[in-house]
Amino acid sequence: NNVGVHTNYLIDVLKPAIERGYWNEFENLDIGFTVTGESLGKVGDNNSWKKLQRFFEPNAPHKMTIDFTLKGSVIERNVRNQLKALILKMMWLSPHNHSFNSIWGTVNSLKKLILPLLQEGLNSFEYIDFDRLESWMLTLSTDIDFERESIYLGVNRLFTEARGLPFKVNLHKKINVLDFGLACKEA
Repeated sequence: NNVGVHTNYLIDVLKPAIERGYWNEFENLDIGFTVTGESLGKVGDNNSWKKLQRFFEPNAPHKMTIDFTLKGSVIERNVRNQLKALILKMMWLSPHNHSFNSIWGTVNSLKKLILPLLQEGLNSFEYIDFDRLESWMLTLSTDIDFERESIYLGVNRLFTEARGLPFKVNLHKKINVLDFGLACKEA
């Protein structure tokens, strides 16, 4: 609250920018602010995201970094910013309380979907739907293990956080391993 001229930065600035999805504007915004008004970094600065755990969990026993690369390579801009929009919504605007671990898990789960999307010439999470996931599962055309619950973490976050994202979410319900007729592997 009360950052610069804004009564509420999250509602007045960040929320509408997420909904608009104008990436040049979005990337120049602040991720958020500490209680003393210090910026947590810019949305477009991938290194700032890697430092967020210190803010949310200063005494965390295990280091987790939010990383927007795939196997060391930069993720395509549109998908990367859609992922950042989802994470910012989870952090600041969601009606649900998300832990840093939950946010970290969502990023890592959704990153598994990016390469198969890009290989099909698609660069948006709006193309993730049940039929596409089922096709990937049946054809074994991806490295995604559909028998692990972890893959459904990110997919279901798209569904639960759909309102206010800059892309249409084409999932009509939460999904799990049983929806594909599979059994869940033991951890």
